[in-house]
Amino acid sequence: MDWVYWIFHKAIQSKFMYSNTLIETNSGILFDLASPNINDIFIDDIAYSLAKVVRFNGHLNCFYSTATHCCVLTDWVLTQSWGSDAKALLMLLHHGVDVYISDIPFGVRNVVPEIKPLKECIERAVAQRFNIEWPWPQWLLNANLSLILQEQKKFTCLSDEYIASVSSLKPFNLNIPEWHWQTAAQEYLQRFDHLCPDAGKFYSS
Repeated sequence: MDWVYWIFHKAIQSKFMYSNTLIETNSGILFDLASPNINDIFIDDIAYSLAKVVRFNGHLNCFYSTATHCCVLTDWVLTQSWGSDAKALLMLLHHGVDVYISDIPFGVRNVVPEIKPLKECIERAVAQRFNIEWPWPQWLLNANLSLILQEQKKFTCLSDEYIASVSSLKPFNLNIPEWHWQTAAQEYLQRFDHLCPDAGKFYSS
């Protein structure tokens, strides 16, 4: 059976290992982390990946995905007097980088500073693909952190004292659904279709 292993090994090498910076997405695209091609970024890849990416590296008391996190914040934007479809779309897509490098905890980013330029490179590509603002504006970063604080209170064992020490911002008090990944993906795509002009051209097929 050694020849079977050899053929399988060569097939894997030829498709995935000729570049150590490639990953395969749900749609079958080989995405180059080191040199992102914006035409390789598709909204269905984003939705289905973020729906399966678990917040806080999985240290939660239930399943809670990044796609759900983005939907909650997107809906919040649309309730604000200054909210708009463009700003809501920006919020929906701001975790697009996690599709390609996952939701890396802040502690890991601090230990491995090389992650920051990689993250920013892919964020920039996502922003260019969907013609959204980048770097992320401060209002978005503040809202993201306020929801993180609420998520920590709701889904983790962290004490209120510790959460209060993380930031001077107050936790949000929003309705956070506990969607299954398939529901989260559908909800994400529904919001994208509503908010994005010519949404169809951003799908893989």
